[in-house]
Amino acid sequence: RDANHGALLAAAPSAHGAAASQVVFAPQLGGAGWGTAVPLLSAGDDSRLRLWACEPPPAEGASEGASLRAVGSASLAQKPNWVLPHPSGVVCVAGTSDAVGVWRVSGGIRIRT
Repeated sequence: RDANHGALLAAAPSAHGAAASQVVFAPQLGGAGWGTAVPLLSAGDDSRLRLWACEPPPAEGASEGASLRAVGSASLAQKPNWVLPHPSGVVCVAGTSDAVGVWRVSGGIRIRT
């Protein structure tokens, strides 16, 4: 929500099959072809890692016109506890076990193992 207006700017209904437990903007995963969109990662209790293109409103202060577009997704072995994008184009994911996974985001478009 926009703190100045209290209006929801963008939403992705049913983005996950369970609660979305982690959401983080990841501009370091973008690049050519993203235009004004900013990459956004979400990880849910449905054991999915998703990449979104978050398009800001068309004008400063506008409360409409923002959008979220699904760009890629990957199945995780377990529910995520923590997600961290890195400037090199990888995403670290810690789950509910003792393992930490590292995923490559190929060209800022598809998530691959």
